[in-house]
Amino acid sequence: MPGRAVERLSDIAHGLTHFPVNPDRGRSADTGEDVTDYRGRHEAPDQDSGQCFTTLGTCDSVYPLDVLEHPDWYGALLGETADLIRQATGIRRLTIYRAVPPGVGTINPGDWVAISEEYARRHSYGLMDGTIDDGSTDGVIICAEVESATLWGEGVLEEWGYQGPAIVGTLVEKDF
Repeated sequence: MPGRAVERLSDIAHGLTHFPVNPDRGRSADTGEDVTDYRGRHEAPDQDSGQCFTTLGTCDSVYPLDVLEHPDWYGALLGETADLIRQATGIRRLTIYRAVPPGVGTINPGDWVAISEEYARRHSYGLMDGTIDDGSTDGVIICAEVESATLWGEGVLEEWGYQGPAIVGTLVEKDF
């Protein structure tokens, strides 16, 4: 298993990842407001630092060639993700999910996203650390359908860097 994947799995297990994005891209495409206050310091991968979703199983720049056969070995913690990875060679468009603060509705280039709704849901709880006006600490989940070629991974299959155009997401209802 790649070393970076082990480090990222450790972060995931300890709840330290909250879909951070590149801090240089700090404005929401739909509202124009500054959205950097909830971003982390870990930047999402791109063509210079990751492997494209469409190349899974065909090259081993980040993920080994057997990733399609054994996605659980490389960070697919949820069945939904593992199923998508096993079918990766035939997927050209897929739905991505992102946990964001209430009021943020855009998925921007450089944002961290998930291909599993459940994974994004888990990250939305406690996202805001008690900073929402109504006292809630939960974020919301937005989703959008994108080209699989816009997703770049760095070693953990649950988290992907989105490198497509800014896109307004659809709010996903959360089951509590």
